[in-house]
Amino acid sequence: VEIQLQRFAARLKSQNIGFEVTERAKKFIAEDGYDPSFGARPLKRAVIRLLENPVSRMIIEGKLEENMTLKVDFKKDQLSFECLN
Repeated sequence: VEIQLQRFAARLKSQNIGFEVTERAKKFIAEDGYDPSFGARPLKRAVIRLLENPVSRMIIEGKLEENMTLKVDFKKDQLSFECLN
């Protein structure tokens, strides 16, 4: 999970966007992407589905912009996204 999140954070950093993720969110992503018979591939897909797709929409919609920080947490059985100035 850490490796996948570091890669995602690096892509956001290249757009001057900060990235914070709570331990609860990391645990949820790890559990959602866990499949011992397929290795890390399901985890990578989980990161794409749970993080990259929603964050891409936020950027396209103008909710997340340069010089902002994205904070990801796990609340009420789902990931929550907060854009901080």
